Amino acid sequence: STRTAGHPPPLVVSVDGDSRYLSSTKAGPIGVGGTFGPESIDSENLAEGELIMLYTDGLLERPGRVPAQSTVELAQAAAAIAANRALRGDADTPIERVCTQTLELMTRVTGHSDDITVLVGQRVAAPPDLELEVAADPSSLTRISEILDQWLTAARVGEGDSTALRHAVVELATNSIEHAYVDPAAGGTCSITAALLDTGEVRVRVVDEGRWRDPVPSTVRGVGLQLTELLVDDLQIEHDEQGTRATVTHQLRQPARMLTAVDANWRAPANQMVKPGTLRVEELTSDTYPGLRVVGTIDAHTTAAFDRAIRTAGVTGTRSLRVDLSEVSHLASSGVALLHQLTSLHRANRTTLRLYAPPGTPAGMIMTLVQLDHDTRDAAPSAPADLED
Repeated sequence: STRTAGHPPPLVVSVDGDSRYLSSTKAGPIGVGGTFGPESIDSENLAEGELIMLYTDGLLERPGRVPAQSTVELAQAAAAIAANRALRGDADTPIERVCTQTLELMTRVTGHSDDITVLVGQRVAAPPDLELEVAADPSSLTRISEILDQWLTAARVGEGDSTALRHAVVELATNSIEHAYVDPAAGGTCSITAALLDTGEVRVRVVDEGRWRDPVPSTVRGVGLQLTELLVDDLQIEHDEQGTRATVTHQLRQPARMLTAVDANWRAPANQMVKPGTLRVEELTSDTYPGLRVVGTIDAHTTAAFDRAIRTAGVTGTRSLRVDLSEVSHLASSGVALLHQLTSLHRANRTTLRLYAPPGTPAGMIMTLVQLDHDTRDAAPSAPADLED
């Protein structure tokens, strides 16, 4: 159902490149004394895959354009963008392309004289529920991360929510794999199921048949459940003699993008990321500030290698070091605990361990949540005091 309330008519676009305007409904803008009865509401059915675009009149009323001309230009531009025939090579989803590229194409030549707001939605089929069972072994974390990422992509979950859910589920799976079974060599399984609910929430369950052990936080491990609670809206854990069932529920969100402000969301080029479950540590050459670039996954399976690399480069905390985490695709609680430990080690030696991760990156999000000090802008700041002497 639509109620235009004084705004231009909604535009419906298909990914095949067709477009049509819906009828404007009666009644003026909200808040000016008009009434809104049944006659001011209209209905239209969207086919699967079709997009609906709502926008303010600032998109049409541009310098040097009459509304009729702008209306035709908008329909043509949105249709070409939805079909990915406009600015080629953009890997965003159709709704993201239509939002951002429409603004660029419509205002590139003429500019605009009024504020513009665009909202785009798409009717899509919900993905089938995810059902996955893996062996209770740390090497299974890679498969869990890969398959969950594929399911979240199919469900069109946004980058922020996808990162939060993946971190939360891998933390729960790690907890199950490492603690549920007294003798891992005897075998055991961990099951993960996920569903997209009608409420717009994702619900994920991590189940094992092992024995529950109360978490014992330490300076090195034991913060996985606390991190999971910070990442998602709700975490429920049940355990009995049959095993443990952890349920995560998270409301999906799509934050508005203010294109007139400096874009604070950093996105790493896809070709720089490595396969989940792998870790690469590269030395950064510098005359004033030695450092490392870390690429890939820091989880229970790779934390030991990460620890060795940091300690070797920093000569076990006796010299200052900067660590670029901007290309880390997953930072688990084991890695968080290790960074806290290494930071304290450097501080005790009166040296500096400077961590770098821009806003919007997985490592940046996690370190902000756990209040771990890190740089967000400059990967290579000026040398610390111990290197300047």
